[in-house]
Amino acid sequence: MRGWQLQDGDLVLGGAGFAEVTGSDKIAQDMSIATAEPFGCDVYHPSWGSLLINYVGQTVGALTQSMISAEINRLINNYMTIQTATVNAAAVNGIQSPYAVSDLVAGVASIDVIQSYDSFNVSVTLLTAANQTVTIANTVTLA
Repeated sequence: MRGWQLQDGDLVLGGAGFAEVTGSDKIAQDMSIATAEPFGCDVYHPSWGSLLINYVGQTVGALTQSMISAEINRLINNYMTIQTATVNAAAVNGIQSPYAVSDLVAGVASIDVIQSYDSFNVSVTLLTAANQTVTIANTVTLA
């Protein structure tokens, strides 16, 4: 599936218009956006967005890291649910799926959290249906 390429929240210009992003780059961009947007910000998809900002300033330790990992898993499962619904809708309507196998998230390989008192770094490695890995790194801090 194609999407518009973004850089610092702005559309990127391409050859004859706006640049597009697909495959693992689109997954990385979509997941980075999902982690940065507040939970419930999309009226058409109320479970979109993240609660990660709520964990900034929490006690540094295994419990907080576990809660951050659980939120990352929720975001990934939400993304996979959206993809599955789109694939199923295409099949029901007798049209080809808009996703290539490199566009579909198949699972999580790893989640690493490094927590500080005023921020934390999250690195997630996802597996696609094409058996490719996509690594997303994000720093969450109060701005």
